[in-house]
Amino acid sequence: MNRQTRIFQAIKEMGADTGATASQIARNLQLDRANVSHDLNNLYKEGKLKKSKGRPIYFSLEENGDKDHILSKIDTFTQKNPSLHVAIEQGKAAILYPPKGLHTIIMGETGAGKSMFARMMHSFGLESGRFSNDFVSFNCADYSNNAQLLLSHLFGVKKGAYTGAVDQEGLIEKADQGILFLDEVHRLPPEGQEMFFKFLDDGTFRKLGEADQERSAKVMIICATSENAQSSLLQTFIRRIPMVITIPPLRERSEKERYEMIKDFFKEEAIQLGKEIFVSANTLYSFLYYPCPNNVGQLKNDIQLACARAYADFITEKKERIQINSTDLNAYVREGLAYRDNKPAIQLNHRYYIFSKQAEDAPMIEDPFEQTQNIYDLIERKHHELTDKGLPKNEINTLMDHEIEQSFTQYINSVKQKLDTADLLKVIDVKFIKLSEKIIQYAEERLQKRFDNKITLGLALHIHTSIERLKLGKEIMNPKLNSLRTFYKQEFWVALESLRLIEEDLKVNLPIDEAGYLTMFFKSEHMGLPEESREKVPVIVMMHGNSTASSMADTVNQLLNENYARSIDMPLHMSTAAAYESLKKMALKIKTKSGLLLLVDMGSLVSFGEKLQEDLGVPVRTIDAVSTPHVLEIVRKAVLGYSLDELYGELMTADYQVAKNPVNHDQPAKLAIVTACLTGHGSAKTIKNALKKYLSYDKNNFEFISINISERTEAARLIHTLSKEKRIVCIVSHFHLTDQYPQFSIEDVVRLKGIKEIQTLVDQEQIYLSMEETLHHHLEKLDARKIVPDIRRFLETVQEHLNTTINKNDLIGIVLHISCMLDRLNLDENPVSYSEKATYIENNKQMFNTLKEILIPLEKKYALTVPDDEICYIMNFFEWALEENQGAKG
Repeated sequence: MNRQTRIFQAIKEMGADTGATASQIARNLQLDRANVSHDLNNLYKEGKLKKSKGRPIYFSLEENGDKDHILSKIDTFTQKNPSLHVAIEQGKAAILYPPKGLHTIIMGETGAGKSMFARMMHSFGLESGRFSNDFVSFNCADYSNNAQLLLSHLFGVKKGAYTGAVDQEGLIEKADQGILFLDEVHRLPPEGQEMFFKFLDDGTFRKLGEADQERSAKVMIICATSENAQSSLLQTFIRRIPMVITIPPLRERSEKERYEMIKDFFKEEAIQLGKEIFVSANTLYSFLYYPCPNNVGQLKNDIQLACARAYADFITEKKERIQINSTDLNAYVREGLAYRDNKPAIQLNHRYYIFSKQAEDAPMIEDPFEQTQNIYDLIERKHHELTDKGLPKNEINTLMDHEIEQSFTQYINSVKQKLDTADLLKVIDVKFIKLSEKIIQYAEERLQKRFDNKITLGLALHIHTSIERLKLGKEIMNPKLNSLRTFYKQEFWVALESLRLIEEDLKVNLPIDEAGYLTMFFKSEHMGLPEESREKVPVIVMMHGNSTASSMADTVNQLLNENYARSIDMPLHMSTAAAYESLKKMALKIKTKSGLLLLVDMGSLVSFGEKLQEDLGVPVRTIDAVSTPHVLEIVRKAVLGYSLDELYGELMTADYQVAKNPVNHDQPAKLAIVTACLTGHGSAKTIKNALKKYLSYDKNNFEFISINISERTEAARLIHTLSKEKRIVCIVSHFHLTDQYPQFSIEDVVRLKGIKEIQTLVDQEQIYLSMEETLHHHLEKLDARKIVPDIRRFLETVQEHLNTTINKNDLIGIVLHISCMLDRLNLDENPVSYSEKATYIENNKQMFNTLKEILIPLEKKYALTVPDDEICYIMNFFEWALEENQGAKG
């Protein structure tokens, strides 16, 4: 009898009415209280037990809970993982099939959960009475190259089978009356598979060295493989395994299933640590949406790693509690935040979620699939998100105005139509429902309109939440109060009277801000507030090409769910005059008085703004060389009501000018460190300031650039554009953007772990910059600013082909040598000679051929041929550097 069955039986023996606490049962059965508490809560979730309110919690039988068979763990697992329903039913059938079950092979990608599924089958076998023995696991990869060792390990050894052999029990005997799990069965060699034939056929076997005695065991074989069984296993072996179960990868599981896994993994860690774990909403989003190629196994490992780091910070007193924020995660996990916008099914409305060591505390973990959202918490969460991004206060206030409207709509929509009064009574007191009905009746009479049932239910929940908030001493504040009072006067007066009804009925005092929320209920059929007194600034995107502008505008409008950005495409055959007339016609149709912002790419379009301003008599601002992230950000702020000057000022900052100014080839390209975050502000600028503080660099030839990465592909394109004007030293970002440059996480900079490495890169690049300046005045034919980068790329390729890394100081010397050599060859000066060239080349043929082949692009670009003698001298550099590397290792 397993532990959960024992606990359920103990509750039955105590009587349906008496009940017992977790401590009492743990004491009576001499079990660990935490384990008892966990099982009691599972029985409660399965509908077998009921529990009392308050503390201590008493568990007793439900009226329908007195059944001989309680819900098995595998059935409970099915409820949380519906995508595995078919696999689980197959597993149960394999276990229950008489007389000893069906041998089974479980197929699935690495980390999909094959081992866990096999153990769950064993657990079901124990619960159903099919097995009485343990689960024996064997990894076939460990013995794949030694057939005799494999045979002895599986079937055992008879004394005297070989010199020094003693009697040894095999895994088959150990697994008698249980399960033998063969993991990575595809690593079993053909002869290893053939060893199983007799046992799979009739359940008999012989030990190694045993010819006169045949043994038998009742063992069910479960195999697991991540390979195609048909191609990696013998057909004669596969035919003896009748049940084939496939476990789907994590990417094919539903969001809710993955969310349940994440919660379970965090609960396991809380129990393991014996302490509460506080997990931020963004952390949960990261784990929910990040690409997880190694499936459930990787997901669990990444969560364990995050918990381990948080625990280390706690015990070293860096943090007051075990707390995990998204900034504590590995960069590849934080990528989940970038995918979140495309998968809005799950809404987490609190900053932190608590995973407790006690099972009774599980309700403290808010479940977005089961609980109705709270307007105050939605607004607070939005405010925290904006504050965490480091946005200035005035921008937060502007954004919050828009967010409150969206949050209210989201709140109303979350109140399901199917939630009738009977259901609502399970959530809140009947007095709130009756009060809501009275208020809605009054509002319908005064406003002469009918309200949908979900408005009544939503209002009841809202009033309940308001009163609970007041009891906790939390503030009720509505930043939209003035605009609501101005634009919805009739609804606002009804809200004030409703406020009086609430205060009289519930004997409370409510702030006038609450009238603002009531007004939002009464005007809820409107899509949004009327236009503010300040007219919004129109944005026109105008670019060369058949669809460049329209594609960019369409992308931005889709991302913002707004039809705001207008566009004009200028095909290459269109004349400048015709293009301007198209722009003027569109501007006249808009009839704007607040001004117009024109976003263009290049050429004659840059001058259109001034002419349009003269013709229309309204202010026009023009920004050139914009990209999709620029347009996205500017349209977002235009929708929020930013003025023309505010919009223009945003785009004309240094951060937005990275792709605008033409390169001056008479001056060396500046070195740059790129910091990137989701907005181009906030954390990116904070990191930029930290780098300025801790790095040593020449301010005359160095700069820091913050960019927006709200769209990853566009961010990569922006970095590519930057690279044509700047010499990028490295990138600092939460998200991996390109393999072209060294990248550091924001955590590396904040914790100063990456500063030393970044400083090394800065020093190295400044040396190369100085070298180029020196060579620029020294070389007679070639441009050092062009040739040095080419030589560096050549040397990177050579190192890759030779599978070695050369000391940076040695590389600088090689760059200097090759630069002078190429310039000398370009001048047709007498070539140098290398003594004993033929012998040297013969002794180092592989390196010589490698260098000769990789030099071809340089030779073609600079119209010259590098003699073998010169290649020998370059080989000398690599030989010396390689010897130094080997000496250092020795």
